This record gives sequence, C-alpha cells and structure tokens, in this order.
Amino acid sequence: MKLESVAVIGKDTLKLKPQISCGILDTTGLVKAIFDSLGKVSAADLAYSAHGYLAQGLAALAVEKAVVLGVKTVGFTGGAACNQILATLMRQTVELAGLRFVLHEAAPPGDGGVSFGQAIVAGFGDF
Repeated sequence: MKLESVAVIGKDTLKLKPQISCGILDTTGLVKAIFDSLGKVSAADLAYSAHGYLAQGLAALAVEKAVVLGVKTVGFTGGAACNQILATLMRQTVELAGLRFVLHEAAPPGDGGVSFGQAIVAGFGDF
C-alpha cells in the first residue's frame, strides 16, 4: 500500500519487459534496475515502474495459462487486488489479449473475502 501511494503520481520510466522463464516471473532484473536508478529517477517513477513490471508479467502468465486451458476469463483476487494500479495495468494486458478480466465487486478481495468464503462453506456443512 505504501508503494502504491508513491506510485500513483509516477510513470513507467524504466519500461522493463517482464522476464518469464518456465512459468516464473523473474524479478531479479527489476530489483537491479531499481537500485541502479536510485537517485537518478524519482521514487514515484521507480514505484510505478515496479508496478508496471509486476502487473504485465503476472497478466502475461495468466493469459498464457488461460490460452493453454481454453479459458476466456482471468480473475485477480487476494490482498494485492486492492491495489488499483496493479488491477488497472493487469486489466489492460488481459483485455488486449482478447480475454475478460474480473475483479471482486460484492466481496472484498483480501481477508474479508476469505472470511466470506469460509462462512459460505460452513453454511453448507454440518460442522
């Protein structure tokens, strides 16, 4: 949340292409580029660049898997889905690939959603 609050006024100055190998997003180059740019690029731009790299990389992984499985919709959930920059950038990548992107609307994406799901499951069980 702190990184997002700084990134909100930034732009993607690093323009790093996500490095993906064997289904894993490699963040080593991202971290190195950020450290190499300290003092040369604003903190806001570095924070936004990190968001951009992560969002594009995670969305690319999701799109790749969706295509393999024949799925037409990609969802983003969990606490990180509260991050509007990640969600917006991921949506762009997913929709550019011709897939539908969904986020939580009725239940929160973080712990509140987990609790809601647990309550639903408990309602169906005899615990």
